[in-house]
Amino acid sequence: MKVWKLSTHNRNVELNTVRNDYYEYQDNFDGNQILDLVKPHLMVFKKGKYYDFPYFTSGIPIFSLKAIDLLKVFLEDNVQFFDCTVENYEMPIKMLNITNLIDAVDYSQSVPFLLLWRKWSGFKKLSFLKTKVSEQHIFKIPESYKTNVYVSDYFRDTVLNSKLKGFVFDEVWNSEDIDETANAKQRQYKKMVGDIEREKGEELDWENAMKFVLSGSAIRCAAWKIQAKTDVLMLGNLNLDAGYSWTKANNMIPTLSTFKWHVAERSDF
Repeated sequence: MKVWKLSTHNRNVELNTVRNDYYEYQDNFDGNQILDLVKPHLMVFKKGKYYDFPYFTSGIPIFSLKAIDLLKVFLEDNVQFFDCTVENYEMPIKMLNITNLIDAVDYSQSVPFLLLWRKWSGFKKLSFLKTKVSEQHIFKIPESYKTNVYVSDYFRDTVLNSKLKGFVFDEVWNSEDIDETANAKQRQYKKMVGDIEREKGEELDWENAMKFVLSGSAIRCAAWKIQAKTDVLMLGNLNLDAGYSWTKANNMIPTLSTFKWHVAERSDF
């Protein structure tokens, strides 16, 4: 599964507002429904070869009626359409307000781009939450609602398999990359647990293992580790960074007492 950033070809016709007030549209097209908008009056700023996806100075998408008809299955529940007039041209087009605004950025995997004064200015690497963008075929995110429109594989494939011209798709995220990263971490984790098991010493039952814990040592069994903190028995679970997440062991003792343990070095809490 991939997410693509949608942009216009550099050979597309370019449009601007007749009054050069394109910036006023940017504030209105914020991902919310627009209740009152004066019909956009546009002009051809630069002639081009392709007309299905004209470039508009504000960055707001404009599609030909042909493109809207071919892509309507993706657009009808996610887009608000506005008729436009183009001065001195017969150009059947509509301006699109993408109302599918999704808070879908995975900040644990993304790398933001910050200016010198720490102001956010985009992403060096952008990652999405798979559960949020699955089945979302055209959307915006709050972080860049004025500029960027994102689409799915299905949207892109439909365009590429049609006769539509002037659409450019830049891959910004691939779920398989995230899946492979997760798989690599899982393999690393299994290796750490395997190394612990291979290097373990004499195995002890619960009663004998607890004697070492009470004398100040730690005991370990695969990904689990036990040691005392003052008068409290603490249970550690091995993390990917080779450290441990600690919790009180009291409720787990009936289960833990069935394992075989070996003596290990104490860890810092």
